[in-house]
Amino acid sequence: MPKNTKIKCVLIIGLGRIGLPQALSFAHAKIKVYGFDQNVEAVDALKAGKTPFFEPSMAKYLKATIHKTFFPHSSWPDLFKHLFEIDAIIFTISTGAPDESAIINEKELDFSSYFTLLDILFAKKTLLKKGIKLIVRTTLPLGGSDKLKECIETKYSLREGKDFYLAFVPERITEGCAIEELRTIPKIIGVYSDAAYGPIAKLFKTAGTKIIRVKNPITAEFCKLTDNSFRSTIFSYSNEIAMYASNFDIDVKEVIATVNNNYDRNFIPQPGFVSGYCLSKDPYIFASGYLKRMTGRDFQSVWFYGRKTNDYLVEFIAKKVLKQLKDPVNNCVAILGLAFKEDVDDFRISHSLKMIESLVQKKIKNIKVYDPYLDRNVYTTLSKEALFNISEKTNHLTPKFFANVDAIIVCNQHKALVDLNETKILTKLLQKTKKPCFLYDGFDIWKEAANVGHIHYEGFGFKLNSIW
Repeated sequence: MPKNTKIKCVLIIGLGRIGLPQALSFAHAKIKVYGFDQNVEAVDALKAGKTPFFEPSMAKYLKATIHKTFFPHSSWPDLFKHLFEIDAIIFTISTGAPDESAIINEKELDFSSYFTLLDILFAKKTLLKKGIKLIVRTTLPLGGSDKLKECIETKYSLREGKDFYLAFVPERITEGCAIEELRTIPKIIGVYSDAAYGPIAKLFKTAGTKIIRVKNPITAEFCKLTDNSFRSTIFSYSNEIAMYASNFDIDVKEVIATVNNNYDRNFIPQPGFVSGYCLSKDPYIFASGYLKRMTGRDFQSVWFYGRKTNDYLVEFIAKKVLKQLKDPVNNCVAILGLAFKEDVDDFRISHSLKMIESLVQKKIKNIKVYDPYLDRNVYTTLSKEALFNISEKTNHLTPKFFANVDAIIVCNQHKALVDLNETKILTKLLQKTKKPCFLYDGFDIWKEAANVGHIHYEGFGFKLNSIW
């Protein structure tokens, strides 16, 4: 490795929910950052000092670094002029989002986006620094780093540990806390050699965070998949008992609070929807190839079934709503909350969008949707396919929106929804719904709606009339 191993300039490919906060964090730490994203509008917005989505502190970081230490691009030819400066390339792109069907049918996960990028970059390998560090931050299937290493070595006649260094450093941040967590959450680093570890560790230490080195890249991949699969699985247990409890005169939240109370061996979370870009796909990525490796076993992993349970929750609630509708084809259902979790502007792989799909499959064609972040950015703009069966969409709730609605599903606990939980407010807001109107509250945040005379209220894991 060359004597000067300090990473002073990085290229981050993918300026989305992971790449942009990471780029700005490094740029704020006085590291020169080039960014690439194929979304021309998003890059132009960044150049104008506008963030394409919301994260606390991100606008401030952008204002302080744009055209100083942060230089976003949407054109490869323009970026190639700067390749000779770059010490490390950080990849924050996706390998796709497999579902249950893909795993059952043992489909290979799609690596084409990475191979395309490698072709673009190594076509200009004479412009790349010898010993350049390649760092992958977004989820890879087990052995993904080995595949990338093999591709570079065989296709471009380069050797890892001499011509380039490859590392897997899994991203572990939460949307809505990205900038802060990049500074506080430990970074796991998996590399093939000691020579690569030093400069990469120093790069991530610029944020002041703890560094944890693991044996190799595949161990780091395993850590990333373990993180999200564990969280999905523990939530699935709560969802499973909540669905079961709905068959009895039981409030499952009372059960969970009771068994957790002053009993350190339990840490059962409260039930609720589990979706979003990482928790929806990573358990299935972790299950990819599982049965091939676990020879002699004829059933899938616990995290695979946990993810299936979380996916089934959407169908479970859709069926409950369907039972309350007398004329599904002509009845109207309102979905409140489209984001995958509260107070974030991101609808990707959201349970709410899957709820709409499920309702449509059940012949419900008149669907209204609300989210306070609707149409705010590319992450909250509904596709043409999603819009086809939506009769009305809004980012502001009014009595008019609820006119002639037969059923309501609360799919999110945005603060904007929680703040409406007063009998007086909900009585006025819901006055124009059909009478009676069924309200299924997936997060129990509109309990006061039960005081509105014509509303039949049900929460997740209990019926209100069963509460003491």
